[in-house]
Amino acid sequence: MGIKMDLSASNTQASSVSSASQSRVASYESALTAIYGFISEQELKGRAYGSARTYAKEMFVPLFQVAILYEEGVAESINNLPSRYITEVDVESLDQDILQSQIDAYDQVIAAQQAVLDVANKQKGVSATTKESIQSSIDAIQSKRDELRQKLDNLIAFDASSPSIFDSMDSLKFALSQALALMTDNFASFNGTFKLPSAGKMKWVNKVNKEFKKRDELNKSYLKALKKLEKGEKLSEKDIKALQAYAERYPNKELPKIVEGKLNLETTNLVKTHNLKKKVEEIKKSNLSEGKKTEAIVKAYEDYLYNFSNNKDAFLKYNEIRKEIGKEWDPKKNGTSKQKKAFYAEKNLKKSLSKSGIDMKQVLQDLGDDVLEVNKNDKANTRWKELLKSKNLNYLDLIGEAGAYEVASHLNFYNMVQTGKPLDLKSRVLGTDRAEYSIWARDWGGGVKADYAGNYLYGYVGNGYVPVGKGQNRANYLKTAAGAAQLQSDLKNSYNDIKKDPESYRVMGIPYSEWLTTFPNKVGLELIDYEMSLYRGEFGDNSGDAKMIQDGAEDYAKRHSD
Repeated sequence: MGIKMDLSASNTQASSVSSASQSRVASYESALTAIYGFISEQELKGRAYGSARTYAKEMFVPLFQVAILYEEGVAESINNLPSRYITEVDVESLDQDILQSQIDAYDQVIAAQQAVLDVANKQKGVSATTKESIQSSIDAIQSKRDELRQKLDNLIAFDASSPSIFDSMDSLKFALSQALALMTDNFASFNGTFKLPSAGKMKWVNKVNKEFKKRDELNKSYLKALKKLEKGEKLSEKDIKALQAYAERYPNKELPKIVEGKLNLETTNLVKTHNLKKKVEEIKKSNLSEGKKTEAIVKAYEDYLYNFSNNKDAFLKYNEIRKEIGKEWDPKKNGTSKQKKAFYAEKNLKKSLSKSGIDMKQVLQDLGDDVLEVNKNDKANTRWKELLKSKNLNYLDLIGEAGAYEVASHLNFYNMVQTGKPLDLKSRVLGTDRAEYSIWARDWGGGVKADYAGNYLYGYVGNGYVPVGKGQNRANYLKTAAGAAQLQSDLKNSYNDIKKDPESYRVMGIPYSEWLTTFPNKVGLELIDYEMSLYRGEFGDNSGDAKMIQDGAEDYAKRHSD
């Protein structure tokens, strides 16, 4: 019989153990209170009382403290089992035997279809479309089988590692057994006064004092976080960890509704994060092209951000105001009534997103690594080489294979980041059913707003992908390329502006028929802006963009320094 993990049964068992532990802890705490009262009693005098008070302080107090620590530790460890399973394995109950039988069934289907494909490949009359259809079916089944294999591997690994959940209990169990043994010996040799064991036999007390101090600190951190919650203040990551640690340590203790709500939200977010990773892995294993995989991965992250925590409600409220104001959207604190309304809509959205607990830089880094994983291979570059060959460009003879690789890499990177492509985050919209703006360009707090996400991701992915220079030289190259692209975009926009409304660009009475002659004047202004940007050290790009790109490039280098 194989490994089974029944989440429902595990949760029930954890609840039962926690209830029993909580009852025993309550008894130990009552005993401690009585002992503290006895120790502090001022009316009792004499040698016998002095002996008893010293013994109570040095032996009884740490004994009941270690008993409390042990009971709470057991309850916490057992409650950690199902949550760790969800994180490491799956959100559903799994059975090794059932998984293996499903895998075997898929293997049989794959073998049968492979046999059909082998026959088809040997026959001349079978069309390429039919063969591709059979191969696609095989690939799809293999993907499902591999997913089950991964679950099975995770289940087996979890079964092997799960006993380590109780490793932290060993030292407390040893201390408790020592305390009980010493007290048994002391009472057996009692002769009217209590005699403390030698210092060598009391080393376990140091461990107890240290752990009980941690317990007190946790309780204080919890109360601090609770106070912030009640005031409606934003919780730090440390505050959230304090709430979670408190709930794990006291799994059966009834918590305030506001704490339960926050913890339930955090649990939901944990599942959403798990599902995002699962979805991304499915995309990576799919038969989609690198470009479509990149788009699908960005979309998965986009949906994750939209639905994380209470973000969806915040976006819906924000979207209603955007729809109401429409094309006149121009947030300004001291502007017209519509501009003010837009300004405060952005401000309120920022407040909500900042409280969601999302670390946008962390999200962008994870997204960047996933994008690099599906693009950092020779397939995409090979396709670009073949495309250039089809245009009769014999570039290989001129620049060689290494140079061709660089050209192909640049083309593929450009195809990821140019306007309208997957990594053009500022221009991405969720769609008319939800929003007509980019959620990436909103203010997420921590400086991530407007163009930041797109430029940061450009620098992050570019540093991991573009084969030009190293370190700061590569970062400078990326910033220079972005500046040149911005100039090209500005010139194109200028040309289109003049073409669309030539009368607005008349210079010194130039007639309508000669509107194009004004273009060089506007080009001159764009070039002056470009030169000034270079002078400011912004590489010809919009103000601040180069710094955002630099941030992304540096964070890639830090994250992949090993």
